[in-house]
Amino acid sequence: MKIIYVHHAERDRNENIVDSKLMQEDDITERGIKEATLFSETLKKFKIKAIITSPYKRCLHTAQIINQNINAPIYFDDRFNEINMEWKEALKLNMQAIDDIVKKYEEDDTIICVTSGVNISAFICYFYKIEPNNNIPYTQACGISPVIFNYKK
Repeated sequence: MKIIYVHHAERDRNENIVDSKLMQEDDITERGIKEATLFSETLKKFKIKAIITSPYKRCLHTAQIINQNINAPIYFDDRFNEINMEWKEALKLNMQAIDDIVKKYEEDDTIICVTSGVNISAFICYFYKIEPNNNIPYTQACGISPVIFNYKK
C-alpha cells in the first residue's frame, strides 16, 4: 500500500484572524490552485483508490483540485486536526486515522491524505513506529510537499 501524505496548497492566510477555529476556514491562493493543478497532472500515472482530507477548507479545496485528474472518492477525517489539542493527543488521533486507512484498504491500493503541515509528524511516527509524545518536534511541510509512505501488510 502507498499512502501519499500531501500538505495543502499555498494558504491564503488572513493575518487579521487570531482565532484558531476561524483560521481553519482559510482557503488557498491562486498560486496554490496552480500548485495543486500541476500536482494533479503528476498523479495521472497512479491508480488512486481514495483521497482522505482533513475538514479544513484549504485541505478540501486542495483535494478537489488534485482529484480533477483522478476521480477518486473524497472522504473527510476529523482526526487530521491539531487545533486546541495537546501535541501528543493530536499525534495519537492522526495515527489512529492512518491505522484505519491501513486496515481498510488493500496492499496494492494508493491513498492520498491531504492535511496540514504539522501532521507529517504523525505519519513519520506511524510508519517508523515511534510512540507519540510531547517531545516529538513539530515537523512542518509547506506547499504541496507530497511524501510517499509504503506499507506492507
